[in-house]
Amino acid sequence: LELKNRMDDEDVFAIYDEIAALGHIENTVFISFSIENLHAIRQKNPTQSVQYLIGGKVPEALIDTLAKYKYDLDIYYKAATKELIDSCHAIGATVNVWTVDEISVAEDLVDNGIDYITTNIIE
Repeated sequence: LELKNRMDDEDVFAIYDEIAALGHIENTVFISFSIENLHAIRQKNPTQSVQYLIGGKVPEALIDTLAKYKYDLDIYYKAATKELIDSCHAIGATVNVWTVDEISVAEDLVDNGIDYITTNIIE
């Protein structure tokens, strides 16, 4: 579930609570470009699966941030280098890429150790 823009913590809590009430929280991965939204999710559940969304530019302190908060990574596929994937794995973080619609690109990412691929359809 993508939390699109920065929200007030109370709104993030309400979303979390609704999903929990429906009995789907264990099967939900929260993703967001707003690290504050992810912090709010972790206030509700310290072990909830969350992925920090990153576009094309990788922040210099990304690995330190992921390690500090125990967040996984969800990154634009063109920015997902083998070195970045390996660095994430070294700190115990999984890596998802978005949005891959070509089989050859997906195969290359799998060869580089990617954990998950978001796709519309692989052709």
